[in-house]
Amino acid sequence: MQITSSRFGKIEVREEEIITFPEGLIGFCSLKRYLIIKREADRPFQWLQAIDNPELAFLITDPLLFCPDYNVELNPQENAILKL
Repeated sequence: MQITSSRFGKIEVREEEIITFPEGLIGFCSLKRYLIIKREADRPFQWLQAIDNPELAFLITDPLLFCPDYNVELNPQENAILKL
């Protein structure tokens, strides 16, 4: 499938690349499907592009690059939502 991003233009997306947040993200509950865009020029950052809103992309990174002991503890309900 092909999407259009206001930042990155036309992007070819494979179904297996789509990340689905069943509850959406805080403040964006209606947008559930995203794609991670990795660009060498933006390293160590990446973009979390909303598939259903070409204007919305979040800058993301691996927290372990900045805080090696970073750890998130999830409760059982959060584990179930994330299917972990």
